[in-house]
Amino acid sequence: MYRRHKVALVGDYDATKTAHICAPQALQIAATALQVNIDGVWLETFGVDALTQSQIEELSGIWCLPGSPYKNRAGVLRLIEYARRSKTPFLGTCGGCQHAVLEYAINELAIQNAGLEEEDPNVETPIISALPCRLTNESQKITLVPDSKIGRAFNSTEIREEYFCGFGINPKFLPLFSNSSLRFVGFNDEMIPQAIELENHPFFVGTAFQPERSAPSGRVHPLIAAFVNAIVSDRE
Repeated sequence: MYRRHKVALVGDYDATKTAHICAPQALQIAATALQVNIDGVWLETFGVDALTQSQIEELSGIWCLPGSPYKNRAGVLRLIEYARRSKTPFLGTCGGCQHAVLEYAINELAIQNAGLEEEDPNVETPIISALPCRLTNESQKITLVPDSKIGRAFNSTEIREEYFCGFGINPKFLPLFSNSSLRFVGFNDEMIPQAIELENHPFFVGTAFQPERSAPSGRVHPLIAAFVNAIVSDRE
């Protein structure tokens, strides 16, 4: 193990949130298994604005974590845009995935009235809206697109993962993305999107589920391992 890789864990830290406790653990479990030096550094959303360009460029990877709506949504969207345009490995889980979709809708598809229903119940285009039924510490089956990065990471087209969320991507607006490079590559039985990825990017993946919840078992989560591998491949 040689080079150290700095990974920003982006969110508004809350010690009562399982995902916030588990994310750095899950990252280290994968890094240790792959014999990679990873420093997971917590980045509060208001701290994003204080970063210099050189500090941002020092990041080997960016992981946007659950806990939306973020206190500094604009800052998080700028950081996601940076990851997307600079091809920096990016993982967004739960709220992080939601904001990745929102960033693309606003900055790439020019849907300026796109937003999160959780943050603004009257938003004109609620790209992210309330789920039919809140998922609290539950697991759910997800069907993956076979030729996707996430499908290859799991080496399967059917997985079961854990959730803690009440909002998600509104399938009503999927046609807005039909001719774009943002792909919806995982769906539940109700055909609500559960995973996204960006074409022509080494690793830009978002999931509605929370893979970090694998940490207490000590298991190397395949998606987090794929994220770590992408970081190493991008920087070495």
